[in-house]
Amino acid sequence: MKKNIIKLLSIFVLVVGFSSCEDDETDFVSNSKPVITASATTYTVDEGNNALVTLTSNKVSSFPMQIKLELVSGSSDDILLPGRGIGIDQGLGSDGFLITFPANATSYTFNIGTVLDEELEEVENFKIRMTSTLNMHGIVNPSSEFLDIIINNAPSKSLNLTFDWDKSFEFGGSSFSLCAMEYDVDIIVLDSDFNDLGVTDAQTADCPEHLSMSTDDFEDGTYIIVGQLYENNGLAGSGIPQFDIPMTISYQRGGSQALNAGGSFVAPFMNSESANLDFEIVAYVTIADGVFTVKRADETIVAQGRQANIKNKLKALKSKRAKLRK
Repeated sequence: MKKNIIKLLSIFVLVVGFSSCEDDETDFVSNSKPVITASATTYTVDEGNNALVTLTSNKVSSFPMQIKLELVSGSSDDILLPGRGIGIDQGLGSDGFLITFPANATSYTFNIGTVLDEELEEVENFKIRMTSTLNMHGIVNPSSEFLDIIINNAPSKSLNLTFDWDKSFEFGGSSFSLCAMEYDVDIIVLDSDFNDLGVTDAQTADCPEHLSMSTDDFEDGTYIIVGQLYENNGLAGSGIPQFDIPMTISYQRGGSQALNAGGSFVAPFMNSESANLDFEIVAYVTIADGVFTVKRADETIVAQGRQANIKNKLKALKSKRAKLRK
């Protein structure tokens, strides 16, 4: 009888022990944390664009999963990491940004932004580390721990133009300059049909005037740049021997292979006997698919053979602006 009892107890212990082992294994599987994987670990973008990163989880979590993004290499001035800034003061190691993979989801997408600057640069390489942090409800797949972001140089969206007409002259034994005497020139932007676009950026009474033309604000097309003598401050008719007043036009587009270094050219403009509200075309700017082309006014006019038509249109524009000035 005792042998039977001992035998039964042995079987019971064996069964319970086996069941316990199976329960432990089942519990381990059911309690394993979700693993988060990036759809790609290398991204190539142009300056000013975003790297779109998609994360997937191998299982749904009923809790949000927090991930730290840390810039391991590359300048923080050129890349924009999403999320909330965190760092050493919160006991989370080096500085970084915290993003949250939402609960009850199997995928999450975020953007890594890049900065479009005015510099002409070589290809830039950045490395970002992703790690689980804080609540630790999920873990980052080791194969997705590091993201490589490759940024190609891109030209600035803006063409920057400077219009300078300053000139020194002698009168009565003294030296003067146009800028010092507030000889005021406005720069007007017209479309190809000679309509005034109302761009007043270079109508500030500054000497020289500055104009920035961005592809965000100007559609593809040809723009006529006109200089208007707004105020000669009595220079005309003062008895000073007549002299020419050329305009120097400087241009530069940051980050552009062709225009980053900039350049300039001299355009015929007014003379000392020019009257207020006189006009002169000084340049043409063409925008096509993000490419700027700057042309001299005289070369364009000769090529198009529209001299008489242009004079008539400028005369009409002068009359219209004279009425608005009153």
